[in-house]
Amino acid sequence: KYIQMFMGEFTGPASKALPQSEAARAVLKIAIDDSPDELRDEIFCQMLKQVTNNPNPTNELKGWQLIALAVGAFPPGVFFEPFLRRYVDETRGNTRDAEVQKYAQYAKLRLDMSIQAGPRSKVPCDEEIAATLNRKAVSIPVFFVNGQEVKMQAETWTSVGDLKDAVSKLLHINDNAIFCISEVGEDMSEYALPDTERVLDVLSDWEEEYGSYKSPKDIIRNKFVFKLRLFVEIDPTDDAAVDLAYFQAVHDVTDSRYPCSETDCIRLVALQAQEMYGNFSPNGPFGDEFEQFLPGSFEASAPLKHQVMQEYESLAGMDKKTAKLEYLKYVQEWPSYGCQVFPVSPENNPEYPTDIYLAVNARGVFIIDPPTKEFLSEFKWDQIMNWGNSDETFCLVLGDYLQQAKLWFRTEQPLDIKRLVEAYGIRIKKDRT
Repeated sequence: KYIQMFMGEFTGPASKALPQSEAARAVLKIAIDDSPDELRDEIFCQMLKQVTNNPNPTNELKGWQLIALAVGAFPPGVFFEPFLRRYVDETRGNTRDAEVQKYAQYAKLRLDMSIQAGPRSKVPCDEEIAATLNRKAVSIPVFFVNGQEVKMQAETWTSVGDLKDAVSKLLHINDNAIFCISEVGEDMSEYALPDTERVLDVLSDWEEEYGSYKSPKDIIRNKFVFKLRLFVEIDPTDDAAVDLAYFQAVHDVTDSRYPCSETDCIRLVALQAQEMYGNFSPNGPFGDEFEQFLPGSFEASAPLKHQVMQEYESLAGMDKKTAKLEYLKYVQEWPSYGCQVFPVSPENNPEYPTDIYLAVNARGVFIIDPPTKEFLSEFKWDQIMNWGNSDETFCLVLGDYLQQAKLWFRTEQPLDIKRLVEAYGIRIKKDRT
């Protein structure tokens, strides 16, 4: 009946009929919610039955819109696939209706990609349904830490990794393995999305959480942000990567995400001024805008400003790119730079407090005391032999081939920790070879 509602052929009471988008969602939900292939194939059979010899051209076109939508959300079973393909191919070649032919062609593309990618885990959101019914991709804004954004296109099969690759290509980034697409909430919480996640499944999650939305731009609570994930040394010839890493470092420093001494502040603010304004000038704009360059823990006092100006003046002749590289080189010396922190509880380590932080960056893995922020232990990458996780725990294997010790931690994010440690482990090994 939902298929008939979508096509405008429902014969029941008008009060029972659903709007077209809701009828489409109802059909897709039945097929996606852990349904067996047999049920999905039956849904396809019902769709084909409705469009075969349909006397109403308008309703036939709506039927093909629904078929195109469905084949992109869930593929047919292996035994039904040849029949569905043959039907789609015959319609592409034999129909007299040009619009139906276009949707049959679109259905073939979506069928091919759906079989490769597998079924969706989430029912498409309203924006995706509307875009698909018009044979269009969904426009996705991807933001950067400096506030700029680019508009990208996502289809039902587009993964987060695909989106990351597309942004990297657009920006001419050579090494995109160190970047990620993060989901950033209105409370500024961040989650590095796995490359295998479907982009449009994330949009569906947002719709479930916050209600219906009309376009990605209307979603202000959550955003896709392209940002640095692995805080390793960057190839200085990879200009776009250097730029993004620099802007992220400046953002994190001025946001007081790292402990910053007065000496640090003086050096970093001077480098930032050199990058932005070039050589020092007593009458330049930097003097009036000095305060906005400071980390939040510092006040714009006259003595501090004088010291920064002196440091800034000493940088005369340094070009913009060198200033960025010097800034990055400086912050990369901080032990905590780039640390991603996870709350954990030690399972077999009585010397640690009950609740601690496990922090991961390019230097290694750290144990941090939450109240004092003191580093209780540091395990460098050459001390880490292996790692693993269960549903509720993460394990770190330390030592060498002769002697090993396992540290177990209970956590709500075992897979996230494992993914990050694995990404760093692979990268560190690559850089050393």
